Amino acid sequence: MLTALDGDATRAELALGRDEICNEGARRMLGTLLEAEVDACVPSLTAEPDEDGHRLLVRKGHARRRTITTGPGRSKSRPGG
Repeated sequence: MLTALDGDATRAELALGRDEICNEGARRMLGTLLEAEVDACVPSLTAEPDEDGHRLLVRKGHARRRTITTGPGRSKSRPGG
């Protein structure tokens, strides 16, 4: 069955959904870009040893999940995707 949507409450609900979709898309895109940058950078630096023979750079995983505040509002960050 089709229903008509009208009214300020409906518009606000649709806008909220759109903002959530945009926030999630931006979060995923930034996460993917950061992972690609790390994946490109880390291999070139892991082969360099310091004066004691230890690697200068070691990738140890991801940070804990935390809440961040952006222009559009609060969001949960998920390291690694």
